[in-house]
Amino acid sequence: MAKKQINENYIHNCGTKKVDIVNYEKAIIDMGYDDEQIKEILDFYLFHAPVIKSDSNENVRFGLKSLGDYGWKGTPYLNKLEGRLLKAANLGMFCIIRADSIKQTLESMELGTRICCEHPRAVLKQLFTVDVMEDGTVNFANKETRMICLFRHIRNSIAHNCTYLFDNGNIMLEDADDKKSITARVLIPKQALLEWIHIVKHGIE
Repeated sequence: MAKKQINENYIHNCGTKKVDIVNYEKAIIDMGYDDEQIKEILDFYLFHAPVIKSDSNENVRFGLKSLGDYGWKGTPYLNKLEGRLLKAANLGMFCIIRADSIKQTLESMELGTRICCEHPRAVLKQLFTVDVMEDGTVNFANKETRMICLFRHIRNSIAHNCTYLFDNGNIMLEDADDKKSITARVLIPKQALLEWIHIVKHGIE
């Protein structure tokens, strides 16, 4: 039997009591945000979230934006953005993975069906392509940046109502593919969802 290959940096082992996430399913509108906050969350993450945007008239017509439209353009600025988002949510890192499945990493990060809900952390599957050359060389290429990956999963989570609220005030955003395989789980303080909006919109100023 092949040995499970897990990135040693992607292991969470805090000893905190685990909870069953099925008991904490909760829609964003039922999480205790006030009406203005709910409006702000839905407006940004569903309708104006940073996406990979072409210059087509349809994208302009429906108000889609890119991180560049918000001023976050180029690697230095994107790295700065990632750092600010991490700090605002008390996250050590975003575990962003190019793989067919992130199931093992979710388990090693205690983000499976029973989780530690105390410590913020995030595991996300990044879109990528694989090209196999005639000499057998395999090349991987990202189809999205790390930050676009994050906001895509958040948008899907809220749009599909795959969200959780825990007793300590942390929330978890979950995304899945067409085969119902989990592609992201992001555990953050509830307030961070609002702080991230303000960082994207005004943080570069």
